[in-house]
Amino acid sequence: MTQPESIQEALIRIEILAFFQANPHTRDTAYGLASRLHRSPQGIQKACDTLVNLGILQTNNNGKNQIYRLKNGEYIIEFYKKNKTIDLVLNMENSRAQKGFDTTGGNLS
Repeated sequence: MTQPESIQEALIRIEILAFFQANPHTRDTAYGLASRLHRSPQGIQKACDTLVNLGILQTNNNGKNQIYRLKNGEYIIEFYKKNKTIDLVLNMENSRAQKGFDTTGGNLS
């Protein structure tokens, strides 16, 4: 993995964390999250699997798809504080809103 790929993967994980922090009761597939976040399903799947391994997300299988959900919202807040990434996430969300996207990934235009 090259450095730009690892940065891209980290950004996807941050976007997923920000999404679940804003929508803590959401349950969705990698494909659904990819649609909301305007990312590839493969990138979302890889990032979600990493977050499951870290204990941040939980997964259930409905027979066809993996369904992801937040395991512990307080853990995300602690992660942001510890890694000082909250400002980065807030800046990303503000930038997305200014470009016409809402926080759930839909286009406001």
